[in-house]
Amino acid sequence: MSRTWCPALTADPSLHFDTKHLRRKSGQDGCHALLSSRGRTKETAAVAAECDASVKELSTDLTERVNSSISKFSAYVVASRTNMAQWPSFADPSVVAFCEAAIPLIAQTEDEAEAIEPNEMPVTAYHLSHILKMQLELERIPDVKLPSDQVVDFIAHVMRLEAQRKNSSISESMRRVTLMPSPSAKVFLAGVIEALNINRRMMQQLRSLALAGEFEESTEEMVLQEFLQAAQRLVTLEVPYTALSHVSGSLIPLLKDSMIRVVNMEGNDLGLSSNEADVIPLLAEYIKENKFLLKLNLSYNNISGTGAVLLLEALATSDTKFTPQYLPESENDGKDEEAEDGVLNDIGFFLPHLHEEEEEEEEEEEEEEAVNVAQAKNLGKSKKKRLAEEEEEEEEVEEEEEDEELQQSQDNDDDEEGEEGEEDEEEKYKLPPHLVKKFARIFRGLLRDEREARVDFVSEYMNEAGKLVKELDAIQAEIAEEKRIRIEKYCQRRSGWSHLQVLRLRGNPIGNKGATGVAAVLRHEVQLEEEEIERIQTELSDGADKLLSELLSSRRNCVVEEVSKRRQLINEHRSAWSLMKAAQAEKARTEKRSSVVFPAVKPSSRSVTGVTVVGDDEDVDDEEALENSMDEDDEDSRKTAMVRSTTDVGFVDDVEEFAEEEEVTELEEARGNWETPFPRTKRGLQSLRLLDLCSCQIGSAGLKRIGDALRENKSLEVLLLRHNQFARKRVALLATEEDADEEAGSTTRVDVPHYVSPGCLSLFGTLTTNSTLKTLDLAYNNMYPESIRALARALISNTTLSSLSLEGNRMGFNESPYQMDPAVIKATGYPVDAAIFSRSSCFLELLKALLGSGVTTLLLGYNDLAQCWFAEEIEWLTRLCCRLHVLYLNGNGLLSEHLTQWANAIQTDMKFTLKELKLSRNDLQGESGGAALGRILSRCQENLENLVLDETQLGSSGTVSAFASFESSALRSLSLQRVGITSAHVLPCAVLTPLRRLIISDNPFSLSEMLDFMDVLRGTASELMCLSIWSREVMMEKHLPELQEKICLMPRILFADFGIMKRFDDVLDADDPLGQIEAIFVHRHLSRMADGVSTCNTP
Repeated sequence: MSRTWCPALTADPSLHFDTKHLRRKSGQDGCHALLSSRGRTKETAAVAAECDASVKELSTDLTERVNSSISKFSAYVVASRTNMAQWPSFADPSVVAFCEAAIPLIAQTEDEAEAIEPNEMPVTAYHLSHILKMQLELERIPDVKLPSDQVVDFIAHVMRLEAQRKNSSISESMRRVTLMPSPSAKVFLAGVIEALNINRRMMQQLRSLALAGEFEESTEEMVLQEFLQAAQRLVTLEVPYTALSHVSGSLIPLLKDSMIRVVNMEGNDLGLSSNEADVIPLLAEYIKENKFLLKLNLSYNNISGTGAVLLLEALATSDTKFTPQYLPESENDGKDEEAEDGVLNDIGFFLPHLHEEEEEEEEEEEEEEAVNVAQAKNLGKSKKKRLAEEEEEEEEVEEEEEDEELQQSQDNDDDEEGEEGEEDEEEKYKLPPHLVKKFARIFRGLLRDEREARVDFVSEYMNEAGKLVKELDAIQAEIAEEKRIRIEKYCQRRSGWSHLQVLRLRGNPIGNKGATGVAAVLRHEVQLEEEEIERIQTELSDGADKLLSELLSSRRNCVVEEVSKRRQLINEHRSAWSLMKAAQAEKARTEKRSSVVFPAVKPSSRSVTGVTVVGDDEDVDDEEALENSMDEDDEDSRKTAMVRSTTDVGFVDDVEEFAEEEEVTELEEARGNWETPFPRTKRGLQSLRLLDLCSCQIGSAGLKRIGDALRENKSLEVLLLRHNQFARKRVALLATEEDADEEAGSTTRVDVPHYVSPGCLSLFGTLTTNSTLKTLDLAYNNMYPESIRALARALISNTTLSSLSLEGNRMGFNESPYQMDPAVIKATGYPVDAAIFSRSSCFLELLKALLGSGVTTLLLGYNDLAQCWFAEEIEWLTRLCCRLHVLYLNGNGLLSEHLTQWANAIQTDMKFTLKELKLSRNDLQGESGGAALGRILSRCQENLENLVLDETQLGSSGTVSAFASFESSALRSLSLQRVGITSAHVLPCAVLTPLRRLIISDNPFSLSEMLDFMDVLRGTASELMCLSIWSREVMMEKHLPELQEKICLMPRILFADFGIMKRFDDVLDADDPLGQIEAIFVHRHLSRMADGVSTCNTP
C-alpha cells in the first residue's frame, strides 16, 4: 500500500491527516506527496507513524482506547523492527544464506584477498552531534554509519579537525562509510559524492561505501569519474534504491574498468521499459568484460525475461581475452625517453653552461676547444706528438721574429730621444721587449697545457658519459621488462572467465524465459564460438607449422650428421681393409717363402727331345699350391666386392638429395593447411557459487531447464528458489447451477494436490548426481506431500546437501479424499484409494531420508506439521536432532501437548546438537508447555546458541518452567517477544549471564517491572550487547530519562531498542533523552576502537 498521506514526505511539519484518513482536516488543502517504492512497507509505516507530532498524538490516543489489542497498528512494532535491523546478526551462517543471500567470498587471486576481510562493527550515529561530542577522543573511525543528510557536515568537520591537529589520522583510518536513509530530507547524491571527492586522503583509503539518497538526471559524468579515480582501493559499492537509472548511462561504463568487487544495485528499476533498452546492454557488457566483480545484487529491478537472458548470456560467454592494445596509450612516456636519450648523448650535457655575455666573448675559444675535442676523439698518441713538434717549431719562428723586433726597437729608441718628458715617464713603466716575448712564450705554453688538459677532461667525460648511458639503457630495459610483465599480468587478470561468485536476481519477473539464461550459466560445458574456433584452429595450425619446421630442421641436421659419420666410418673401414690386405699379402708371401723346400739333386732322365722328366710326387705338390693360390685370390676378390657393395648401395652421399625426397615435399605442401580435430566445447563458468532466484515467477518448464543444467555443474553451492510457481498446478472448478445464477460465467481455480511437476522431478533428480550443491531453498512454493516424497527419495542418495529450507509448503495437507469436496476430486482427478490411509506421511519419509544425509540445517516453519505430528514422526525427529545444528519449527500450530509428546520420546542418553532452535508462533500456553519445553532444552543446553520463542504465549509461569533447569554457557541470543511475561524475575542468572542479545519486547510489563528487569540485567548479564525492551502498557517516551539511567549503569550495551523511532532533525532533538542514549552508545563504540577491542561484525 502506498503511503501517500505520510506527513514525512512534505516539508511542512504541521501537516495533519486529511478527512480521508482518521477524520482530520489537512492543514493545507490538496497537499499530498507521492512516495516512490523504495524500502519495505513496515519501514515506511514506521516512518509514517513517527515522523509528525500529530501522528504521535493520534497513535497515543488509539493505543489507550483499544488497550493495545490491535498489534498491527502499533508504532512500537514497526519502529522496533527498524531499529533492530541495524544490529549485528547472531544467526547461524547457514541461516544467513537463506535470509540475506550472503556467503563468505573465496579469494581465488591475491588481489581478491582484501575483499573477504571481516568487517568491523560500525559506529552508528543518528546525528552528527553525537560524534562531535567525542572530538577530543576522536582518533580513528574505521567504520561509520550516518544519515545521508549529515555526511557532508561530517566530512567538513573531520577535515577541519585534522587541519587543527595537523594530521590526517581520522581520514586515513576510514575504511567503510554507510549512509542511512534520511526520513526528514531528500538527499541528492551528486552533492554527497562531491563532498567525498574533496577529502582525497579518505577516498584513497576507503574500502566500502553505501549510498542512500537519489541520483538526479543532471548529475555530471565528471563527478562520477573523479569519484572512481579517487577511490582506487574501493572494494564495495552499494547504491540501493537511489534512482540509479538516471546516471546508469555514465556510471556503468566507468564501472567496467574498475576493480570494485561487490556492487549492490537493488531496487533501482533498471529493467523498466523506459530504461531497459539503454541500461541492460551496458550492464551486460559490464558483467562480461569485468573480471574483478565477485558479488552483484540486481534484486527488485523489474528485469524482464528478455533482459535477464541478455545479462545471463553475457555471463555465460564471459570467457574473453584482453590484449595490451586495449590499454590506453601513454603518449608522454616515449617522448620523455627520447628526449632523455638525446640529452645524455649530447656532450653539452656534461659541459658548463655559460652566460650569454661570456659565450659571446669566448666563441673563438669554444670553437678551438670543439676542434680539439674532435681531434682528441679521432687522433692517437702519435698525432698528439706531431702537434707538439709543430708547436715547438712555431715557437722557434716566433723567437726569431722577436729578436728581429728587438733589434728594430733598439734602432728606433735612438730616434725617439727627443720626445717630450711626459712620454719618457710613460716609457719608464713599459716592460722591456725581451720580457714581453718571454711572458708571451710562457702564456702560450700554459695555453697549450690548458688545451691538452681540456682534451683529457672532455675525453674522460665522454667515457664516463658512455658508461652512464649504458647503465641508463640497462635500467630502462629492466623497467621496460617490468612494465611488460605488469601489463601481461594485468591482461591475463582481465582475461578468461568472470570471477562472479554471488548473483542476486530476487524479485525480478524473469519467468521461464529468464530461466533459459540461468541454465546457460550453469552448464558445465559450453559450445565454442566461431571466433574461438578460428583462433584455436589458427593456433593449432601455427603450432603444427612450427613443429614441422623443427622436425625438418632436426631431420636435416640428423642426415648431415649421419652422412658425415658414415663417410668417416667408410673411410676408416677402407683404410683398415687396405692395411689388412697388405698385412695378409705380406703374411702370405712370408709363408710361401718359408714353405718352399728345395729337393735334392737327382739325376734326371731327359728325353730325346731334351725335356726333363719330373717324378710323380713333385707334380702333385705343385698342383696343390696352384689351387690354394687360386682359392685365396677368389676369397680376396669376394671380400673386396662385399666391401664395395656395403658401402655404396642405398647410401645418400649428398645432403641436398634429402630435400628432394617425396615425403619431404608432401610435408611442405601441407604447411598451413593442417586440419587438426579438436572438441568444439569448453568448460563453462566455474566461479558462480550462489544464485538467488527468489520471487522470479519461474515455472515448471524453467525449473526443468535449471535442473538439467545442474546435473553436471561443479561450482554452484547455494540455490535460492523460494516464492516461485514451479510446484503448483491449478485447474478450473466449474461452478454449480445455483452459483452460476449468482455469478454467471465465474470459475474457481483449485490446486491439484497429487501433482508433481516435471520441474520438481528434474531438480530432485539433480540431487542424486550433483556433488557441489550445499544449500537449497524451496520455501513458499506450495509443495504438496507428493512433491515432498519425491524430494525425500532423492535425498536418500545425496550426501553433499547441508542446508534445506521447506518453509511455507503444504506438508501437513490432509490427503484423505473423504475430507475433500467431491467437485474438487472430480476436477483434479484425485485418486480415491484405500492405500492412501496405509502409507506414511511425507513428514516421516522426509525425516528418514534426512537422517542418512548430510543435512544439518533444516527449516520447516509454516508447514502445519501439527496435522502429521504422530509418534513415529516424533521418534525420527528426535533422532534427527542428535545431528542437526539448526531447526526451525515456527508457525506449525504446535501445542503444549505436541511438545510433551516430543519430550517423552527423548531417551535418557540422547543429547541434541542443536545450536539454533526456533519455535515462535506456536501456542505453548501455560506452565505445561513451559515444562515440556524445558525438558527439550535440557537436551541441547551444551550447544544451544540462539533460541527464538516469540509469540508462544508461555507467560511468566511457562517461562519460569522452561528455564528452571536450563544452564548453558553457550547461549548468546534469546528472543521472547510477545510471550506474555509480566514479572522481572522469570529468567535465572544462568540464562542471562552468557547472553549478548536479548529481545524481550512487546510484553505487558509495567514501568516498575521493566525497570526492575533492567536492574536484574545490570547485575547478571555482564556480556549483554543488544537489548530490546518495551511495553504497550508504558508510554516509553515519557520514561526515557529512567531508561537512560539504567543504560548508563550497563557499560557493555551498544544497541538498545525502546520501540521509538530514532530520528533527530536538529541539535535539540539530539539532546533529548533518546539522543543522549544514542550519544552514550557512540562514545562506547569509539572507546572500544581506541582501546583496540575487536569489533568484528560477527558477535
